[in-house]
Amino acid sequence: MRVGWQELGLRLGAYPLVVCDDDAKEIADFIALDPEEKRIAFVHAKANKDGTGTYNVDSLQAVGRQATASLAFLARYAPVGNWRAERWPTDVRANKVSLTGRNRIFKNTGALSAQQISDALAAACGNPTYDREVWIVAGNMVDRSAVAGHILADAMDNRLRQFLMHWDGLRTACARAGARLLLFCH
Repeated sequence: MRVGWQELGLRLGAYPLVVCDDDAKEIADFIALDPEEKRIAFVHAKANKDGTGTYNVDSLQAVGRQATASLAFLARYAPVGNWRAERWPTDVRANKVSLTGRNRIFKNTGALSAQQISDALAAACGNPTYDREVWIVAGNMVDRSAVAGHILADAMDNRLRQFLMHWDGLRTACARAGARLLLFCH
């Protein structure tokens, strides 16, 4: 594990329920839920396959579109149709490879049944009293210290300006939906 990813692990580890929702019908790649503390996090992950990027605008736009689309499910009404109980015990597919024996339930400290998981997710999304967060996990696409260095040195190029403008737009969209946006990166 790289230094700097500990905060992601600590935050995710605090949730008693974490499921993988990643596929063609996904709302988010992962969903973390804590019904007792009344909080939910939609986790969207994207990795830059070309190696570590200082700031990859195209990757942020791709994952940003997914994050923005997921805000519709943090509305005042519970999502219907996608979270059926039979979804959770199925094998996870990672990059078109089935991970045999690794189901979609990554953490379930409350030992909820598959139906209870679906019900809890729907209830949380439809409940305006829940704290809502949208997380973007940016693997090899953002180097936080490099971005800060460019800003502090007043050495911003057009791509960095685009990156920052897109990030501000994502934060605004999340805020309007009553969700906080977090970025986990190098």
